[in-house]
Amino acid sequence: MPPAPSPSSESNPEPNEDAGTFHGYPLVPVYRRVTAEQRSEAIRFWLDQGGLKELCVAERRSHGLVYLARDPDGRLAGLSSVGLGRRNADGRTVYDLHVFIAPAHRIPYLVRELTRRTRDLLKADSRQHPASGMRLTADNPKLMRPGIRRYLERHGFQSRGTDQRGVDRWFAPFD
Repeated sequence: MPPAPSPSSESNPEPNEDAGTFHGYPLVPVYRRVTAEQRSEAIRFWLDQGGLKELCVAERRSHGLVYLARDPDGRLAGLSSVGLGRRNADGRTVYDLHVFIAPAHRIPYLVRELTRRTRDLLKADSRQHPASGMRLTADNPKLMRPGIRRYLERHGFQSRGTDQRGVDRWFAPFD
């Protein structure tokens, strides 16, 4: 009988180095390989939890899923997604980041962890699919607190002022 293959010799087309847990919540990267089932689950999640109110917006956003956060029982607890914000003059993409955590699962720092992992995954992906960075609009008033602002600055985000609604805007460059 041949020996069992070692983990390093198994054929895995895309290593899953970003997979892991955060305080018991498995964080699953799905960017560029999201399934129809995961998209449907995300759409139901957004609509059921009040993260989005329009089916067409949820449908569109489901194509840009980056991470799924699951509760310890395997149910969807949160997610991150990106949309194409614009292209720079040099043709590189700028992503618009969206993170939503169900109210029952808003544990300390989960949104920060999803934001960090999403940025890191997209930054690594930008080597193959050129992108210049990721934008974050602080639609949640909690994201405009001084502590969050300091956190974003420490982690490479640059303030881009406020929009017409007075909401903070941030940019995380990939260069």
